[in-house]
Amino acid sequence: MQEDKTKLGAPYAGRLKIVIGDSQRQLPTWADWLMALGEWMREQALKPGKRVVVVRLPVRNLAAAFVGLGALCAAARSHDESLDWEALRSLPEGTSVHWRKPAGAKSKRYSGRVCALVTMHGADCLAIDETDSRGRATGSKFYLPRSTALSHGVTLGSMSARTDEKLALSARFMRSLNSDTSLAWSRSPMADSTIFTERTSFLQDLEEIKVQAGSEPALWMLDALCVADTQCRTHGKLLVVPTRTEKIYDAPTGVTILDGAAAISKLGHLNARSVVILVAHPEYDEEASHEILPFLSYSVDEGVYAWQLGAKVGDMPHGVEAFAFGVRDLSAGDYDDVR
Repeated sequence: MQEDKTKLGAPYAGRLKIVIGDSQRQLPTWADWLMALGEWMREQALKPGKRVVVVRLPVRNLAAAFVGLGALCAAARSHDESLDWEALRSLPEGTSVHWRKPAGAKSKRYSGRVCALVTMHGADCLAIDETDSRGRATGSKFYLPRSTALSHGVTLGSMSARTDEKLALSARFMRSLNSDTSLAWSRSPMADSTIFTERTSFLQDLEEIKVQAGSEPALWMLDALCVADTQCRTHGKLLVVPTRTEKIYDAPTGVTILDGAAAISKLGHLNARSVVILVAHPEYDEEASHEILPFLSYSVDEGVYAWQLGAKVGDMPHGVEAFAFGVRDLSAGDYDDVR
């Protein structure tokens, strides 16, 4: 995408730099606008209703990453630790989880499957059947009380020492951007937002890019995004899912990004209350329009909220078009109603 040189509002201009090799540059205005879009949609995901924004761009390489980064920044600021316990206690029986226990100067990794919610000594505890490295039951139970749930860092994906280090770096990076960022957010149990895309090319496009905020060292953008894998083998905050997947497990209060025309077919099956569709101009053909049209036919006024007061969001960058609409909060059972 070409950088628009006009002076627009810029939430992260001057605070965030892009580093590629030995070259450093200010955040382009188009990337700044996409981050603002991600933030806006993540903030709205906490409000009633459901909304979709369709964005058409000259080129969409990297666009999903910047929308995702903005969404994660908003999530880190609005994180409520009390909700982490609610998320854990609502996990279905048999769900695989991972956690760490202090072991001297280091910590030891454990895994298990959720068994039940029990009461011990007047306090709620999550009972977990421990498993070995091959997923076989060991016969031991781990009782996780609410008071120590966060300190154990129970997650759906495993948390190696390397993963823990990456998450800590990402948390500090976001704290440099926004001082009210929660440092505990990166270790909350689940992934926050989701991108449906061509996973391999998405990762390749980002592997040489770093971001830098304030006095913190430059951080690989993939680490800043806390990318999680689809099998939950590693804990992360941004779930990057191949477009061709049949299983969809996006978070209702996160932002789900449909990256490319092929991903639009997922629209009727999503849990997220905030959805961003990204397409390049040549991709927005009759087939893509046909996928969106049924939802436009059933669009509602509710669910789309204005930008926050004081938000320094400028005009749309040159060559970018976007429109937003509210939709009924469809479940899988309602999907056929709009086909």
